[in-house]
Amino acid sequence: MKDNTTVPVYKDESINSKPPTFTSTVEFTYRDKFYKGVSSIFKSKKLAQFNAAKNGLSQIVNLDKNKYSLENSKSKNYKNKRIFVLIDYENYNDDKEIDLFKTQQKDILTIKFTNTKHPRAEKADKLVPSDRRDATDIFIVCETALIKDKFPDAYIFIVTRDKFASVLADIYSNTFNTVTINETFNKLNEI
Repeated sequence: MKDNTTVPVYKDESINSKPPTFTSTVEFTYRDKFYKGVSSIFKSKKLAQFNAAKNGLSQIVNLDKNKYSLENSKSKNYKNKRIFVLIDYENYNDDKEIDLFKTQQKDILTIKFTNTKHPRAEKADKLVPSDRRDATDIFIVCETALIKDKFPDAYIFIVTRDKFASVLADIYSNTFNTVTINETFNKLNEI
C-alpha cells in the first residue's frame, strides 16, 4: 500500500468472567509509523475492538492536531495582514493559552470581551456595560461589523462556543468561528 500503510490487525482476548468480557488490541502502520491501540474491558468483542481502534486512531489525530503547536511555535510575521482575535471570555477563559498567544503573536490584536457583572470581568480587555446574558455576544457582533467596515480585508477569528459566531463567519469573508486559541492558531497557519 501507499506510504507503507497496513490494514489493522486485531487481537481479541476473552476474560473468564461472568458475564464474559473482552479486551482488544489493534496494530497497524500508517505512513511508515507503527501504531497500537489497546481497549478497556467491555461486555462485547465488537465494543472492545471499537475502543481499541479509537485509541489507536487518536494517536494519529493528536499528531495532526499538534502539527502547529502553540507552545513550540515562533511568531509568524502577519504585519501585511490585519488580524483580530475576538474572545468571548464568558465561555472561553484559558488564560494560560490566551496569554501565550498574545505574547507570541504581537502583530495580532487579541481582545477578551465580557460583561461588567461577570466574575472574570477584571481580567477582560473590553467590558460590555450590561448584565444581559447575551450582551457580550451582541457586542462582539457589533465589533465585527465595525472592523469589517473599517478594514474589509481583515481576518477575524471569533473564539466562542456560541452559535452567533458561525453566522458571522457565513456573512463576512475572512471571518472564522473557533472554539479555542489553539484552533485559532492552527487556522492562522492556513492563511
